[in-house]
Amino acid sequence: MSYLPGQFYDFGPFRLDSRRHVLLKKGAPVALSSKAIHMLVILVQRNGEVIEKDELMKQVWPDQIVEESNLTVNMSSLRKVLGETPNEHRYIATVPGRGYRFIADVNHSSDENRDIIVEEQISSRLVFESTDESPGNSYRPETEPKGSSRDLGVGAKSKPKIRAGMRVKSISGWASLTP
Repeated sequence: MSYLPGQFYDFGPFRLDSRRHVLLKKGAPVALSSKAIHMLVILVQRNGEVIEKDELMKQVWPDQIVEESNLTVNMSSLRKVLGETPNEHRYIATVPGRGYRFIADVNHSSDENRDIIVEEQISSRLVFESTDESPGNSYRPETEPKGSSRDLGVGAKSKPKIRAGMRVKSISGWASLTP
């Protein structure tokens, strides 16, 4: 299984997955618009820096002309989800006439399972045996004697049908999980 590593940012009771654009509060997903999440990702990744309003608008709404009110509305919904009040800013500070700054302490990790690499390999082999237990056994070709075994290993080109009168003679396989 292969996947791209995520970027996780923890602050207060929140965890932000910047790759998937998901915000969690105490492990539960928080409902936010995609633009508000995008704004949060930008602010958190540049923690402590003042992000100019124009720069934030260009990054969140590339190739679009939007009014500053779009930024204000999304910032308001973001602050509400973070539990901020008009007089208390624990996460996002407004820098009058300039923009916004993320001010909370942030712990950053590149992947939540960075010490585990999982490799999975599976192989299997089924061997069927023809029997005379039911009439009309249409599986056994004329060239195979009654009671013979047929090996249907992985990669067989034909896909034989399993019919009445057949039973599994043996199964073998393996799987590995590497830490």
